[in-house]
Amino acid sequence: MTTFTQRTTEQQDIIRKAYDFEIEAIANCDSSRNPWFDTIMAMPDGEELWEAINVAIEMACGDE
Repeated sequence: MTTFTQRTTEQQDIIRKAYDFEIEAIANCDSSRNPWFDTIMAMPDGEELWEAINVAIEMACGDE
């Protein structure tokens, strides 16, 4: 998988937006679909990247 720092600025921005959306959705008990999901899944390593985002979210949220 390509690391975050190896990605283009545009890809990094999309990843940040997807992550931020998930954090806000959790905080607000919002079950809306992440608008960045399809864009991330379209990346060559999209499934792995989405899983990495999920792991980061789990680490950030802990046992809340």
